[in-house]
Amino acid sequence: RYYPAFIDVRGRRCVVIGGGALGEEKVVKLLECDARVIVIAPEVTSVVKGLAAKGKVEWLMRQYRSGDLAQAFIAIASTEDDEIDRQIYGEAEERNVLLNVVDVTHLCTFIAPSVARRGEVTVATSTGGASPALARTFREKLESSRILEYADLAPVLARGRAELRQRKLRVAPDHWQSCITEELLDLVQRGAMNEVADCPESEVEEDLSNVEKVSLVGAGPGEPELLTVKGLRLLETADVIVHDRLINNRLLAMARPDAEVVDVGKIPGGGRRQSDINNFLISTARQGKRVVRLKGGDPFVFGRGGEEADALVAAGVPFEVVPGVTSAVAAPAYAGIPLTHREHASSFTVVTGSLSGKGGGNSPDWETLAKTPGTLVILMGWRNLSDIAAKLIANGRSGATPSAVVSWGSEPWQMTATGRLDSIADIAKSQGLEAPATVVVGDVVRLRERLNWFESLPLLGRRVLVTRTRNQAGLLSRHLGELGATPIEIPTIDVRPPHDYSKLDEALAEVSEFDWIVFASANAVRAVYDRLVATGRDSRSLHGVSVATIGPATADAIVSLESLPI
Repeated sequence: RYYPAFIDVRGRRCVVIGGGALGEEKVVKLLECDARVIVIAPEVTSVVKGLAAKGKVEWLMRQYRSGDLAQAFIAIASTEDDEIDRQIYGEAEERNVLLNVVDVTHLCTFIAPSVARRGEVTVATSTGGASPALARTFREKLESSRILEYADLAPVLARGRAELRQRKLRVAPDHWQSCITEELLDLVQRGAMNEVADCPESEVEEDLSNVEKVSLVGAGPGEPELLTVKGLRLLETADVIVHDRLINNRLLAMARPDAEVVDVGKIPGGGRRQSDINNFLISTARQGKRVVRLKGGDPFVFGRGGEEADALVAAGVPFEVVPGVTSAVAAPAYAGIPLTHREHASSFTVVTGSLSGKGGGNSPDWETLAKTPGTLVILMGWRNLSDIAAKLIANGRSGATPSAVVSWGSEPWQMTATGRLDSIADIAKSQGLEAPATVVVGDVVRLRERLNWFESLPLLGRRVLVTRTRNQAGLLSRHLGELGATPIEIPTIDVRPPHDYSKLDEALAEVSEFDWIVFASANAVRAVYDRLVATGRDSRSLHGVSVATIGPATADAIVSLESLPI
């Protein structure tokens, strides 16, 4: 009938009803497991009184009443009163609270076994409530035998397993069983750990069973809302996020609060080596952690994502690629420059400008590019822009070709400079532009004058502080972003459920005696409604009571809950 299990009660609300010797025993055992214990009884033993005086337990000096199990994780009753026990059982069933009624098996949804402990080992014995005395006898015989001494091996075996996990090694499933011998126990108890042999190399192999996938995710050009739906899902569930230097902080804020965020961004002349980044991705995935490698733009467009994927394949680590919106397309679009247009260009070419000053190797073929029709988009070419323009002109591109430089494309502080190819570098620098910058060369730049939609937004470049709660700031922040502003969310309040609902439950139980209920905020509306539902009630509990609200948002919250009267 009973499924054997060990329950983690650390920090959880555990209610003990009854303050006699049996209740004291349960209280002490719960405290040993770091539970948050509430004792309900008119009288308690001196031990429980002492614990309450020290703040170790909360003592409600009264009889049990309906509602005492609100928010309880488990409850234990030792009242020796059949009627009260039945009432407690009824509430526990209604609230789905695990209940143990001492020595009343038919009212129990869990039973407490007789426990023998030694070190890290716990052995529990139960007779299903048939004979607690027999369970205690089993425990006593176990404690007096040599069998329980094997618990002394637990720390040694745990260290051995941890060492193998750290080295990414594993052994056959029956290996640890064969280690548990009288000989090993004797060595451990004598403290002769230097005589314990290492695991034979023939029994060890590389453990790849716990390796997680690495997701190479394109973050887009900067604006967080340009992240793909799949990229957002992976970002929200990742254990570790490894990101480039220019990733928007608002994107990183979408990560789990407990996620590890690692900046591996490169800076001119410094930063992490690519080999170090590759090794970190591999080692982290082998720890069984879900890794998102968040890269600006698209991982496979001048992002070295191909190199990282190649390293992962060589190490046997699975990976996936989530494409992103490359700045080669996004930055011109946010500047009002279409890369193709029926009257101006039927194609476009994307190249990197970072190698233009080095010559040879993988440097772009500027002679060919100068003669290639259509639009030319140059990424990472800010530092060499004067040289790039000179090479294009020297190889046949007209110095009068319309050109543009878009700095920090799609970000609220985006700036764009336009001019002729032969002077665009000087114009951009004189207007204060800086890297990262996307360069566009071609007739399509002429269209910016009519299509400049983003830099015309009324709040572009303004930073706005939003102090509402995390849950309520989203809509306002989104509206501000649509107007070009950068919303900075710093909540000055945080709304959380109370540890104890008893006061609210008492008020709601007597709500029909009130003439008015005044809701001061939308949070209050939701809290009361949720509590009504949690306690098995509905809006009929508020029949005949007038409702008032403070502020239109609170009124809207009432209206949105159609089952509440207005």
